[in-house]
Amino acid sequence: MLAVRIHIIDVGDLVSVIVRVSYDNTRRSAQELDVAVAIADKPVGVDIECLDRDFDRVAPRYMTEGELALSQDARWACFVWCAKEAIYKLYGQREVDLTEDIRIMAFDAERMQLNASVRERADIVVEAQIIENSVVVSVATYK
Repeated sequence: MLAVRIHIIDVGDLVSVIVRVSYDNTRRSAQELDVAVAIADKPVGVDIECLDRDFDRVAPRYMTEGELALSQDARWACFVWCAKEAIYKLYGQREVDLTEDIRIMAFDAERMQLNASVRERADIVVEAQIIENSVVVSVATYK
């Protein structure tokens, strides 16, 4: 059996489409697959992550002390990982270090918006959204 659910996130002048495909294979248990796609006429980076992964265990590998202090939300490490992955894709260059080169400078919890920089660019906005309380989607754009 196959089921598809689509979520559309409107982020200003771009749209992200989240497709959740659920399928039941008689040889295995039910599986879900999430795919995030951004539709825009400007550079964009998008990432999607499951909230049930243990990001706290590895957070010191990709978060600075300042970033750790920006929020007490239990999901913060997941938000930052997802945001940094979206920023990495937006920036589009290799050899970018998630701790040294990509920095989260501010977080507006009410709007689920992060301000960030990557190397010499300090004009990145990341919009995050939680879908069905199970995945976080981040969309990064230049201001």
